[in-house]
Amino acid sequence: MSLKKSLSENDLLSFNRIGVAYSGGLDSHVLLKLVTELNIDKKKIYAIHVNHGINTSANEWESHSKRTCEELGVNFCSYKLDIPSNSTEETMRYLRYGKFKEWFERGDVLLTAHHQQDQTETILFRIFRGTGIKGLGGIPGKREEKEFLLIRPLLSLDKSEIFNYAKKLKLKWVEDSSNNNEDFSRNFIRNNIIPRLTSKWPSLNKALKFLSEESVEKNSLLNEIGNDDLKSFEAKERIQLNKLNELSDLRKKNALRCWLESHQINPSHKVFSEIFDSLIPAKDDSSPLILLSGFGEKKWQLRKYNHEIFLLPEEASNSDISNININWDMKKELNLPTGILKVSKAGGRISEDLLKNNIKVKGRIGGEKFCLEGISKSHSLKKFYQENNIPPWTRNRVPLIYLDTRLIMIPNLWVSEEVLASEGEKGIDLKWKDKLSF
Repeated sequence: MSLKKSLSENDLLSFNRIGVAYSGGLDSHVLLKLVTELNIDKKKIYAIHVNHGINTSANEWESHSKRTCEELGVNFCSYKLDIPSNSTEETMRYLRYGKFKEWFERGDVLLTAHHQQDQTETILFRIFRGTGIKGLGGIPGKREEKEFLLIRPLLSLDKSEIFNYAKKLKLKWVEDSSNNNEDFSRNFIRNNIIPRLTSKWPSLNKALKFLSEESVEKNSLLNEIGNDDLKSFEAKERIQLNKLNELSDLRKKNALRCWLESHQINPSHKVFSEIFDSLIPAKDDSSPLILLSGFGEKKWQLRKYNHEIFLLPEEASNSDISNININWDMKKELNLPTGILKVSKAGGRISEDLLKNNIKVKGRIGGEKFCLEGISKSHSLKKFYQENNIPPWTRNRVPLIYLDTRLIMIPNLWVSEEVLASEGEKGIDLKWKDKLSF
């Protein structure tokens, strides 16, 4: 058995370091052994071990893995996980991949030992849980994410090939007793469902492999169409509904799915229906909101305002600075829960004399009046926000600048005429950077 079917020496030689996700178990041990048999400098090979700390034998497995790497002459890197109680399989997977990324540097590659039975297990798990065409694609042979590259070179191999190879070479590996814990969905599928299905349909693995390949192909086509549609109306963190509504219903849903997936969000069918049936047709003044879960622990919210849909981090409406009331020394940067406020002396519209005055920074509590430059009468700040289509969730995040008791500025938006620089005066500016944009 060799890696050359899916990964050649030349492929690996182009990388600075070659990482192998190594648990000490059968599959990862075989993968590590195969990599060491290639004509590659072993100094470039790293076994990446993640100690979950859950099993009582976890430290023993780590020691075994370290000894094996010493025998093979490769580098050994170990990471310990701090796993919250009652963590799901998805959370543990997210934390584990976080450690892989911690090791990873630009120019590296990481190999994992997923095989054909893992693919079958994954597809069945997704079917039972409820999945769409993308989920039927199963585990991809390659995963690229920014500068992170992961390859699964054993994905087309049957588990029996891996086992026979290990027995032939008399390899020693650890057995994880938690694989028999059928409280975990994947273990239940692996130990109970797959054996019964394969006894009736021996070609199950090949059939699901074909399904996976077909799904990947069709999903790629849908992504190509969806991304072309998104480019036509420049969707990033928001989508204009008038542009979206120019599409047919099917392409509309496909474009929205591609947009969310670009942010690593894969909503369930139920949530997706809620977006189309409740959020999109809702009136702006009803403040429609849908909560979404992204990859790992990341949470998002989907909002609608002024005929646009906005994708925002969960914390967008959770930070409240209404109780802020600070005397600000403008020589120093002011760090607030929602962002950072600072003075820019690169030339602006505000008189430098403001630096000598008693400046207060407050949060919005409602009822504020503001006199905009060029207007003699004060108006409600809320009215200015509404007339200028400032989204409601951003209004309470922006600090208000007071001179004594008078509201003189809303950073990045409006300035009162009384603090403007006179003609020929070298002015200053106040810059506000919301932490959501960092």
